[in-house]
Amino acid sequence: MSREVDYVISLGGNCRTAWNVRRFFNFSTAFPFDWWITPWRALNELLSDFDIDRLYCPDLLEEVKTKDGAIASIRHRELGIILQHEFPRDWNSPGNPVCGDWGESIATPKRRTRYLLDRFVSLDTPGTRILFVRNTLHRPVDGTNTISPGVTTERLRALFPLANIHLLLINCPIEANDLGVSHLDFDDEAKDWRGDWEVWHRAFKSTGFRLANSALPTFDKGAEPESQIEKSLF
Repeated sequence: MSREVDYVISLGGNCRTAWNVRRFFNFSTAFPFDWWITPWRALNELLSDFDIDRLYCPDLLEEVKTKDGAIASIRHRELGIILQHEFPRDWNSPGNPVCGDWGESIATPKRRTRYLLDRFVSLDTPGTRILFVRNTLHRPVDGTNTISPGVTTERLRALFPLANIHLLLINCPIEANDLGVSHLDFDDEAKDWRGDWEVWHRAFKSTGFRLANSALPTFDKGAEPESQIEKSLF
């Protein structure tokens, strides 16, 4: 595959990946996995069957609470996906907890995700060059027994049979013996959710991949996940 691509898409596992992918390749187009914390098993399951009704089923969404009882985030009970930026937060309270009436707001992220999914699958056109990027989380959400790059590649090829695709795996402990997969390893210990931009920049630069699509809107450096909720619909 040429190192020049038409689209670069984050497959998680968290929003740090999406932010650095967008910044380095200089675009702001949103895709479904950008702002979630997505375990590898859930990624593969959604690539096979992206059931939006199941993803936002109220009976399958649970609150993740802090020690003081505040709602830190919302998690899907079966998939394990943490919908960190999907629901309104109380920005005037310490820790910015999710609002207690979050269940009344499910329609908005559900609508957005449906829109982004349509955009995602519409990229399967003859010759379209797509670079997918997956960052393995150094945390229990991605145990080595759940990391399965071979399954991911197989399902991406099934979902995008007409496109030319490549998968870039960051800090993946399992080697993928596949010409359509590259590995990138580096340390990013920054505590800010964006990570260490300079580290990511050097790492991406070393791959030689370049985005060649002037039709995409350029990166908004000041953007944060919560500010992208409705913007991603346009």
